[in-house]
Amino acid sequence: MSVENEKIKEFEEDNYSTFSDEDLINKVAIKNELAFEELFSRYALKIKSMMFRLGVGESGAEEISQEVMILLWRKAGLYDADKASVSSWIYTIARNYRIDKLRKIPISELDINDPTYVGDPQPTGMQILLEKEQRKIIQLAVERLSIQNKQILVASFFQGLSHSEIAKKFNLPIGTIKSKLRLSYQSLRGKLGKGGIEDLSQ
Repeated sequence: MSVENEKIKEFEEDNYSTFSDEDLINKVAIKNELAFEELFSRYALKIKSMMFRLGVGESGAEEISQEVMILLWRKAGLYDADKASVSSWIYTIARNYRIDKLRKIPISELDINDPTYVGDPQPTGMQILLEKEQRKIIQLAVERLSIQNKQILVASFFQGLSHSEIAKKFNLPIGTIKSKLRLSYQSLRGKLGKGGIEDLSQ
């Protein structure tokens, strides 16, 4: 192999930003630090944001994010591509880690004002009716989507796949995936009215 080809091969091996999540996790399994750095850059903030949505405070979310990434470094070899996508596997680990962490906190140390532990107020009869009606509207809107658009929406919203993972799964350009998701979200928001559904396309 020529020196030039060796340099090209070396660059390709080190340019982990082009690697798929699955390729990265396989590299991390053999303790490749550069691959781990790339995986960390892709998921650390996402895990932290997920913890925020689950009611975890700033410091707790940051701590869990860091500890989950350390777990990934140690346990990457356990990943099974036949059972889940990398993103789904990582988010499952994060959710389970949060639950385990809460279970280990002594009752005396729990903050009763923490939104994680404070139950939602009982909905009024009108709120219950409105929620049921909203669920029916969403269900009808989803049913009216094409089969492929519905599958892509499920992959993004419920399975937590990234746009690139969805593009790979359906063998479509990533621009097409973004366009289909945008149209699906617009259709759902249109049925619910402005502000009626979170803009997940961002």
